[in-house]
Amino acid sequence: MRSEEEVARAMDTYADLVQRLCLVRLKSREDTEDIFQTVFLKYLQHTKPFENAEHEKAWFIQVTLNACRDLPPMLVQMTAMGEATGSLEGTLEIQAEYYDNEVDTLSARALSLLEPIIICVMAVFVVLILLSIYLPMFSLYGSI
Repeated sequence: MRSEEEVARAMDTYADLVQRLCLVRLKSREDTEDIFQTVFLKYLQHTKPFENAEHEKAWFIQVTLNACRDLPPMLVQMTAMGEATGSLEGTLEIQAEYYDNEVDTLSARALSLLEPIIICVMAVFVVLILLSIYLPMFSLYGSI
């Protein structure tokens, strides 16, 4: 873990950069604050030293963009609408239902892609077992 002085120096140096990147990507102050905290917590836990200041700056940019990418835009927009209209609970329930359905759909699609592969692997095993049974029999018949 990094010392408080290192974190304070990094916040003085890179806070504006992280906030601007988040605001451009997310267009929401609340989400920007969440990502800001996430980025600096990752910095606090990051133990490897940086080669130079440019390497550190590149690390902050990459971690910020990755954190922004992890937050789906629809989630950000619907949450903002729920907060603006005062129906945040209902909006979050709709989002939870949507993402549950999305996970179910993706799981079913992945399973449908895996089924033919599993059948082919099982067919190879069956052929190997049949060959291990029939080859000795054919060699016995050939020697008679």
